[in-house]
Amino acid sequence: MAIASLTVYAGAPQAAEYRSLLVGTRTGSVLVDPATGAVSGTLPAAYAQDVHAGRLYLAANNRELRIYDLNGRLQQTLAFEPVAQAIGLVAIGDGRIAVLDNKDDYVRFLDPSGASLATVPIPGAGGSSLQNLHGIVVGGELVVSENGRKAVFAIDLENYSARILKDLGGEVGGAWLSGIAYLEGAFYVANSKGELYRFRADGPAELFAAGFPKALTGLLAGDGALYATSLHAGEVYRIALDDGSYTVIAEGLDRPRTIDGVP
Repeated sequence: MAIASLTVYAGAPQAAEYRSLLVGTRTGSVLVDPATGAVSGTLPAAYAQDVHAGRLYLAANNRELRIYDLNGRLQQTLAFEPVAQAIGLVAIGDGRIAVLDNKDDYVRFLDPSGASLATVPIPGAGGSSLQNLHGIVVGGELVVSENGRKAVFAIDLENYSARILKDLGGEVGGAWLSGIAYLEGAFYVANSKGELYRFRADGPAELFAAGFPKALTGLLAGDGALYATSLHAGEVYRIALDDGSYTVIAEGLDRPRTIDGVP
């Protein structure tokens, strides 16, 4: 079964059609039918996880990666140079893996064996802010949702230089940024106030959707819509791209954090 991850290499539009949504919860990753909301299956889960090319990548702890197939069978275990706190994980798509640390504020890039390639300080980081860190790959850069000061940042995947992509401090106030997605030239970023902002790299940020009952966490673009998870509400939403209205498609989940698409 092929998987289209939230991580898409070289700026693909993330507009695939999904048969199922893979939602990471506190007790495991489950498959959610986007049409009916039916929940099935349980795979391993962790705060730092990603799906790519039919494999589930987990940071089992701050020094070990585990890779599973989508039947939950362990395929590989990789030891890596320890980080302070692995809160996010991105399978780049070319074999590299990025581990996102929100305590010491850096991104560590690993090769397929787990060996370190580069350790990149988060630009403008707030210093052990324990911020949410969700990443996607767009146009040859790793784009991450929060530097600890309400700014989205990007890391060049060739030379590992880092830059602030968009400062959202003026828009979101005290809210933390969380999930991030990219579709047709626009970035979408969720936050802890139950809001979604949209921006293009060369333009201002605008409020796209609001009124969700709790903080939003994971975010995915596909099926001509956005999908989002709410950690505290235990829900998954489908969000219309034309007006930002949303529908609850699954509820009663155990603290859902991440979301990926199964075509």
